[in-house]
Amino acid sequence: MPKYAPSDIRNIALCGHGGSGKTTLADTLLNETGTVKKLASVDDGTSICDFDEEEKAHKYTIEASVIHFEHGGKLFNVIDTPGYPDFIGQTIGALNGVDTCLLLTTVCYLFPS
Repeated sequence: MPKYAPSDIRNIALCGHGGSGKTTLADTLLNETGTVKKLASVDDGTSICDFDEEEKAHKYTIEASVIHFEHGGKLFNVIDTPGYPDFIGQTIGALNGVDTCLLLTTVCYLFPS
């Protein structure tokens, strides 16, 4: 891996409620940047970030995990954080090591009947 100047390193935490797509976004970033060859999936149990058997069984993140990839001459370190309140300590701890937090949320549209 090439050496990067501090100005070329981005540290980002993915935060949001459970089921908002944090882990899916992390897996997609790895695939789209060519870091992994095949798109992983939480539902299939192939996610890069949710590698623990307990996480695979429940299909949600229990412990924060770090991925990294290169893009546009920059190094990105991304922390996928848990979204469920039981594991908030992992999320709070991750925020100490980043300079940016990307907040994900799901949108629910209600259509009149």
